[in-house]
Amino acid sequence: MATRSFAVRALAGSALLALTLVAGAEHLGQPAGPVILSVEGRIGHTNRGASADLDRAMLEGLGLATLVTHTPWTDGPREFTGIPFARLLDHLEASGEKAVARALNDYVVAIPLADIRRKRAFVALDMDGKALSIRDKGPIWVVFPWDENPALDDQATKHQSIWQLRTLSIE
Repeated sequence: MATRSFAVRALAGSALLALTLVAGAEHLGQPAGPVILSVEGRIGHTNRGASADLDRAMLEGLGLATLVTHTPWTDGPREFTGIPFARLLDHLEASGEKAVARALNDYVVAIPLADIRRKRAFVALDMDGKALSIRDKGPIWVVFPWDENPALDDQATKHQSIWQLRTLSIE
């Protein structure tokens, strides 16, 4: 009798896990265009196994915002269009201590999730009304509101401002 009860609970638990995974995949949807960002690790919403693949339209669907700021790599203030990094983390139900970000050129930086929120990191897709190309630090560039908070002009934040972002691992 105890074996049957355990088997029924195990089967019910497996079914619940499967429904949760399917619900997460349905919530996220599938990319229709080229994948520009893959996120893995401690996330609650996925669409490819334990990972989330996102195309530009999926990122835009999170609600575009604008950030006007100078950067250490551009002349004068620039207008960036994209999404607050925290919004992306919330959408994926990310939990953990850090996001390990990897660029197309294999540059890697670990960004504490607390820094992403406290420093108001921004996932830029466009600069001055034009989509960021690989040549112009795209298709994704993490920028910070340097003009709003001059204290961000430090080495740590500069290192966290990864361009040509391709993957995130939430740990």
